Amino acid sequence: MPAPPLSTDSETLIKANPQLLPFNDVNSGNLASLYPAIKLILQNADFIAIDTEFSGLGGGSYDTKAPNLDQRYKGLVQLAKDHALVALGLTAFSKKKNASQEEDNAQQWIAHNFNILLKPMREYRVDPRSLQFLSESGFDFNRQIRDGVQYMPGDWPRVDQKSAGLVEKENQENASMQFGRAKSTERTPAYTKPSHEASLIRSLVRHISRLSIPIITHNGFLDLIFIYDAFFASPPEKLQTFVADLTDIFPGGIYDTKYVAEYMSREGATFLSYLYRKYERQQARLTLNDKQRFDIEVKSPFNFNKDRAKKISNDGGEGNDSTQDSRSKSKRRKTESSSRPYCSHFATHGHCKYNKKCGKSHDLDLILDEEEKEEAQKKRKTDSMSESQLSTQETLNEHPQMHPTPSTIVQPVALDAAPPTLFPSTDSVPTLPRAPVPSAQSYHSAHFDSYMTGYIFLHQSLKLFSVDEMTTEARNRIYLMGKDIPLRLQKSMYTTISKNWAQAKQDMGIL
Repeated sequence: MPAPPLSTDSETLIKANPQLLPFNDVNSGNLASLYPAIKLILQNADFIAIDTEFSGLGGGSYDTKAPNLDQRYKGLVQLAKDHALVALGLTAFSKKKNASQEEDNAQQWIAHNFNILLKPMREYRVDPRSLQFLSESGFDFNRQIRDGVQYMPGDWPRVDQKSAGLVEKENQENASMQFGRAKSTERTPAYTKPSHEASLIRSLVRHISRLSIPIITHNGFLDLIFIYDAFFASPPEKLQTFVADLTDIFPGGIYDTKYVAEYMSREGATFLSYLYRKYERQQARLTLNDKQRFDIEVKSPFNFNKDRAKKISNDGGEGNDSTQDSRSKSKRRKTESSSRPYCSHFATHGHCKYNKKCGKSHDLDLILDEEEKEEAQKKRKTDSMSESQLSTQETLNEHPQMHPTPSTIVQPVALDAAPPTLFPSTDSVPTLPRAPVPSAQSYHSAHFDSYMTGYIFLHQSLKLFSVDEMTTEARNRIYLMGKDIPLRLQKSMYTTISKNWAQAKQDMGIL
């Protein structure tokens, strides 16, 4: 979510421990000046990662977790109509075109970050918990009111002021003819002319649909509904029609990194900042000539934003424990959880209901270090048991009269044994430096979330899976909370695009 922006004259190479992330702070004061440059950068991108921040999630007043997807979609659409986007994060990633670069070397990428502050030209709801969360994440509401880019959501009226005046005059004449006088006139609904900046921001976002490049989200179903309502048209009533519209709006495909993490790589935790930091650490361990490695050169802001910076610090969020099927497992895990130096709630879900008052750490590096220690300890136990089984089997082969028993075969490592070091001396893996890194609080800004989303996508595409696998298995599959299957963005042969989007396409001149 929005946080104080950053600027620097030099281009910054984001490595394993970024302390500053350059980005362009886009607001009502500079949108017109930045518009041509942003449009050109988006046009040259290989893919664009997006993230949104909005004024609330509606609490329990919307059916946003309904088992029936059509019912859930209607609840999410109503939520988007009642609330507002307050920030849009866009990160344009483009691969460096360098003929001299060897194929076996790490890939070189360029990233441009944009944090667009927004305010709607209509009334909207805000939720107290969302306001608190945004405020704790560094969002400046006074600045949003003062400098936010105006946008007009939904379908824009297809009349201008002149034609609206003619309609009003005609109504007055009709009233005069019917009642002999026009003391009270019947007026058409009030017409709000979109501001220049509202036209610019809608044009800018709609420009993305012309590019036919991949759009990357993380748990992006609600983001897509908000973006559709804010910049394209009023969402259609039926989910099937919305799906048809999305496939038409983003022909380059939509990828959801949370879906990939949940269903393809099967990560233990899949919240955004956890995946980002985990993959960032993995990338830092790869050699410079490893073709699974990539380096990202994050471009400095344009000269319009010379004194703003995104500083990274450490803090936390909110969450819940999952229910365990077995009482014994639950008891053991609770014991393990209480003995850990970090918050298990946060490590699993990315948030903690105690927030800053939590007595345990929300430091992602500490969490990942401890998880790696646990994995190393499990591996050591497995290796020890395998050696024990092999030794026992050799004894049995030599003395067939002996009968194996569990105590003879298995020699588990004592629970109170000293844990192995994170990186044993026999390993060539370098130890990561303990430098200040992004935390839950500083991670929540639209531009940084979009950057992390794109970073995760690159790692998934290069390190975990092939490009072909991602295209086949992840394209147009959106993660759905509480569902075992994703939302497939696949237009049915019996479904057409909505009238609202068809009209918008005509306005854009792409029909």
